[in-house]
Amino acid sequence: MLNIDLKIKCSSTSVGSKSFCNVSDITMKSYETIDVREIPTTVRHQHIISRIRQLKIEEGLLLIVDHDPKPLYYMLKEEYKMEFEWQYIKSGPVIWEVVLIRKPGT
Repeated sequence: MLNIDLKIKCSSTSVGSKSFCNVSDITMKSYETIDVREIPTTVRHQHIISRIRQLKIEEGLLLIVDHDPKPLYYMLKEEYKMEFEWQYIKSGPVIWEVVLIRKPGT
């Protein structure tokens, strides 16, 4: 499964009572999606860490989880000394979605 993150930067222009968006930059990124709920709990973290290590700098993963994955965040930072961007897309109460983007230094 592939997730696409589309970002459009624009500046507003008003003509009378109407506003328009002047598009100045469009950025589109796609991320491999890992639905962690489908992975046995005993190997989840190792599977995710293995995938992160395979990423090139600025590549990312979208994780879909059935609980707040904050313990994974601390494990990656403290135990594995990985540098990454961590962005919640959805924060529970049933599903959490987090985008992890690998940064230089890992």
